[in-house]
Amino acid sequence: MPYLDQAEYLEMGGTISEDDELRYQRLESRASHAIDRATHGRINGEKPVRNAVKFCIYEMIERYASDEAMTGMSGREIASMSNDGVSVSYVSGASASGGSASALRDTESIRAWLMDEVDGNGTPLLYAGVDA
Repeated sequence: MPYLDQAEYLEMGGTISEDDELRYQRLESRASHAIDRATHGRINGEKPVRNAVKFCIYEMIERYASDEAMTGMSGREIASMSNDGVSVSYVSGASASGGSASALRDTESIRAWLMDEVDGNGTPLLYAGVDA
């Protein structure tokens, strides 16, 4: 069961069309798994899904969709493109955005939305067993 179904996503102003259901499911699943990892499964199966989780999922899906548009689904950022000769050049080296940059942005979104949230026992959702 998704944390944010596509109808709710579209009501929130989502940019992935209703016709692209498979793409939406893929991106929602990616965001849900990132949240489950960060919360150590504390919200898995929680009903109803809290708004903070829905807003976080929405933000992450929108970013994933934007990243895909910018990278052409290759995972690499396009530096230049030509149409007639069908030529594509990609950003390389230190300036290329990779998986670690995406994971960092996931962490930022999750912390922004879920930092002050607690589970039914009063345990912070992001608690990892270490007190600062």
